[in-house]
Amino acid sequence: MRADHPLIGRATVTATEATSYPWIGVPDGYPFRTFEQRIAAAAGAAPRIAQRLWDNDLIERLVAATDLVALLPRFTSPHGSGVVLRPVAGVDTSRDVVALMQDRNAERRAVRHVIETITSAQRLSG
Repeated sequence: MRADHPLIGRATVTATEATSYPWIGVPDGYPFRTFEQRIAAAAGAAPRIAQRLWDNDLIERLVAATDLVALLPRFTSPHGSGVVLRPVAGVDTSRDVVALMQDRNAERRAVRHVIETITSAQRLSG
């Protein structure tokens, strides 16, 4: 949501609160679409989608300049961009990450580093 949005004072928002504002959604097949569906199920109503876009940079700029809200990634959205992130309470936003590799590559330093980073990020996100 934009930095002066009416919900800004809340640490978290409910699914019902989130769906009471018009949204920028993502097209079918994009990972955030699943979260949009989970929020709709929790709220008992689908968000009112004003626009569907796939470019997070463009979505951030539109959210910062309008009353529209959107789902954005918590770890990669820039701070100070005019957009403030709030989790939606009671909605699972976890994703599964799978690392596939050939046995002979599992001991490569770069592969181990990626696996350790993914595992560490999972522990941080709880």
